Amino acid sequence: MIFVNSDADMITLFRAFLSVLGVEDDRLRLQIAIHESGDVEAAERFWSDVVQIPVSSFNRTTLKRHKVRTNRKNVGADYHGCLSIRVLQSAALYRQIEGMWWAVRAAGPTSLQGRSRVV
Repeated sequence: MIFVNSDADMITLFRAFLSVLGVEDDRLRLQIAIHESGDVEAAERFWSDVVQIPVSSFNRTTLKRHKVRTNRKNVGADYHGCLSIRVLQSAALYRQIEGMWWAVRAAGPTSLQGRSRVV
């Protein structure tokens, strides 16, 4: 199973979800993908702080080629690339998550109507 995102809150949520399901950190492989025009060291520090895992435990960062013709909006000091979280030995975990998804789908949208919603 691989989860990839550039949003630190989504990464934090996925890490918390894995923790609730009993997935230990030793089953995780982390890798950053960032455009070659980005600040690799700053991105490594950023993601290390987000996931609370030392940079030394990350796999080698992947540099994406920058195409000058592309008008990218993900630039500047707030650009940290994407973090991939690969979960080793995840077949059972995948089935567990799939079961949760089917349970949500089976409940259907009508079962969720009328409940208070936090926005």
